[in-house]
Amino acid sequence: AALHIEFSGALAAAAVHVQPRAGRLAALIPASDRRVALLRESLAELDAAGALATTPAERALVMAHRANRLVIWGFPWDALVEFRRAQALDPQWRPIADELADWLRHPERESRPDSLLR
Repeated sequence: AALHIEFSGALAAAAVHVQPRAGRLAALIPASDRRVALLRESLAELDAAGALATTPAERALVMAHRANRLVIWGFPWDALVEFRRAQALDPQWRPIADELADWLRHPERESRPDSLLR
């Protein structure tokens, strides 16, 4: 499962990687359809990891990584559902789920969570 999680992370990172171009930051992969395809591949790798997970903690870890991808891609409510599912299997995910829920209750705060896994 760990290899699939790592590969998922690499795919997701490639989808959002930026580099300086003409004095601005620009996506390394400029075509948005290709970036979305990378995200889909990243999520498919997490599906594979979930299928191999044997313990509740491993399944929760996969859910937390899926939630993190969803936050990064702008789906914080879906991410909250995933973090709460992870929390149900492993209580260590509660603080992160609570942090995201707090931000969703108070979106006027400047500190939008772009990634919740540290």
